[in-house]
Amino acid sequence: MLTLRHQKRIVLKSPPHTGRIGVLLEMFPKAKFVHIVRNPYVVFPSTVNLWKRLNRDQGLQAPTDDGLEEYVFGNFARMYEAFERDRHLMGPGQFCEVRYEELIADPVQQMRLVYERLELGHFEAVRPAVEEYFAGQKTTKRTAIRSRRRCEPKSPAAGALISSSTATRRKNSGQWLVVSG
Repeated sequence: MLTLRHQKRIVLKSPPHTGRIGVLLEMFPKAKFVHIVRNPYVVFPSTVNLWKRLNRDQGLQAPTDDGLEEYVFGNFARMYEAFERDRHLMGPGQFCEVRYEELIADPVQQMRLVYERLELGHFEAVRPAVEEYFAGQKTTKRTAIRSRRRCEPKSPAAGALISSSTATRRKNSGQWLVVSG
């Protein structure tokens, strides 16, 4: 296994792991988590489109989109119920939340904050590599603009669910409905 040979930290980008904090901490008690918060009116249609592509490209039957928006929203709701239930299990230095729009606007500064909050060591030692990495990325102004745009779901039921959940989350925590991406 690569990590046994090189003793490096494993980094996984997996939005469904948002709902698996408890299980992951049982398996890896010293795990650290970066949670990227993004506007749900952008994430939701993007996720619906992802499922449409997956159904079209990998499905064994002719895909239908009936109930897809409700299915996607139901998955988000279950995932964040589990996240809220288990987030208290993470100790100091194990959890960091970053807004996607801030990550796009200033990735080096946001990575510095991640290093600081997760107690990963001296950021200045890795700063040149981080700067080089982000200099090679093709993040465009269009991506940043698209991430701020409000995209309405096609299903009135899904739109109502997102709106009510967003309002609830804003009221309870002062944040958007938190959706990783």
